Amino acid sequence: MKLTRKILAVALSLVMLALCMPFAFAEGGTVGSVTWNYDSSSKTLTFSGSGAIPDYSNPDERPWRSICSSQGCLAVVVENGVTDIGVYACYMLGTKEKGKLQSVTIADSVVTIGRSAFQNNDDLLSVSLGNKVKSIGGSAFSQCYKLKTVTGGNSVETIGSNAFYSCQALQSLTLPSCLKSIGNYAFENCYKLEGIMLPAGLNTIGDQAFFKNYKMTAVSIPAGVTAIGSQTFFGCDNLETVSIPGGVTSIGAKAFADCTALKTVNFGGTESQWNAIPKGEYVFGIWRSTSEGYTERTASEALTLNFGVASATLTLYASTVKKPITNTGGTVIGNGTYEVGKQITISAVPSEGMAFDGWYNVHPVDGITTKKFSNATETITLTENMTLA
Repeated sequence: MKLTRKILAVALSLVMLALCMPFAFAEGGTVGSVTWNYDSSSKTLTFSGSGAIPDYSNPDERPWRSICSSQGCLAVVVENGVTDIGVYACYMLGTKEKGKLQSVTIADSVVTIGRSAFQNNDDLLSVSLGNKVKSIGGSAFSQCYKLKTVTGGNSVETIGSNAFYSCQALQSLTLPSCLKSIGNYAFENCYKLEGIMLPAGLNTIGDQAFFKNYKMTAVSIPAGVTAIGSQTFFGCDNLETVSIPGGVTSIGAKAFADCTALKTVNFGGTESQWNAIPKGEYVFGIWRSTSEGYTERTASEALTLNFGVASATLTLYASTVKKPITNTGGTVIGNGTYEVGKQITISAVPSEGMAFDGWYNVHPVDGITTKKFSNATETITLTENMTLA
């Protein structure tokens, strides 16, 4: 009898202990051909399988919303096989009490990131983009106020409107050489973003795209850009030098207004071409006061305007094979259009598992040819158009 009571007491004690101990559980399901799983121990939401994470017209309709709200969500992992991240897929995950989204890892199989996919994750710190992502949708990372680093994304061709709007902590971002379009407000209020280079192949920059980028000190607009939108570089108050290609046919209102440090504008065409360009009001205007509003620069504030400044384009690839060039071997820095004779620092950072071998000339037909530079970081003087891989 006494032994039975002891066994019962031990059993009850074990039950009570188990009830008091924290435990991990997993929850998940499928949406189309994609599987989602939530791990409570790491508060990680993982997507796997194949195909697209679907679009949602209402974020509340997402099947993982409830678990992320009740348990918190610190990380999102999109595994190889998933091709698209839908509208609102990871919009505002987690809660202040249980933990908000802090990191995002996206596999190389993903091609598109939909509109507002990660919007309003205001504790998000880092994003690792897959190197096959071609399109970043409008507002995809908008209002991720603490987002500091974005890596990868070597194949991005389109950055949508508001894509990184008010990412106020974002410090560095390498725009890939294949980028063609930057939408309206794409980097507005990215106060800490510095060293950004516009790639040579870029042909569209939207209104207010770099509005109040305080860290920008120089900008060289690529030759393919024909229109500079309204307030595109408004309020970049550390911007000192601007190079504008001779093919530009319009400049919007206040495109460079409140760039109080601006001293030099280099225009690739002639003075008569410059004068013929339709320009909005106060392109280089300065805000005076509530009573005066915007005015043109005074004589003492006047810019040095240079005409016919020769420019050359530097195109860099991170390549893993000789032909065709795949641009998937890592990250390269230095793409852009520059004044001839300017010294430029180029840099290559290999992807994990890759090793730097050298900078090679690229022939338009034959692909990679002779080695030109041996160091991953080199300072070169650009005298003509150059393509390296």
